[in-house]
Amino acid sequence: MLTSASNKQISDAAPSEYLTKVIIAAGDQLPKWLEANLIPFPAFEAALKDDYDSFLELRATHIHEAVLVKAGWLKSGGTTIGAESIAETDDLIE
Repeated sequence: MLTSASNKQISDAAPSEYLTKVIIAAGDQLPKWLEANLIPFPAFEAALKDDYDSFLELRATHIHEAVLVKAGWLKSGGTTIGAESIAETDDLIE
């Protein structure tokens, strides 16, 4: 999560520019930082390539799965499911 001041500092910069600073600042804590902000590593990689559409899609899927796990509808570590197949997956908790 960004503070308002940090967001203003990077507002015109591409993710590929400012995320290198995040990598350096986080060091070996990067995976924890990403997970704390519900950003899966493939989404982070997309952001590093300035691929905003992929970043949004991957992060949205990750957030959706996290909500399903919290709601008790999906086992932790389950596979990605769409709303149309929610009743058909073995990963759902009975």
